[in-house]
Amino acid sequence: MLPASWTRLARRCGAAVASIEPTAHLHVAMISLPAHLTPGARAFLELTRSYARRKGTGTS
Repeated sequence: MLPASWTRLARRCGAAVASIEPTAHLHVAMISLPAHLTPGARAFLELTRSYARRKGTGTS
């Protein structure tokens, strides 16, 4: 099993590639402490919150 983004490389290496039916989706949760985040961690947290809002999954 590989992510779809690896399909082209796998085929170039000679692997047979087939889609899985029905498709599967991975849902991920993230927990963080609100204080003492590094600038990079704050940026990552905001990016994931923005993505969750667009996907309608909500955040708290």
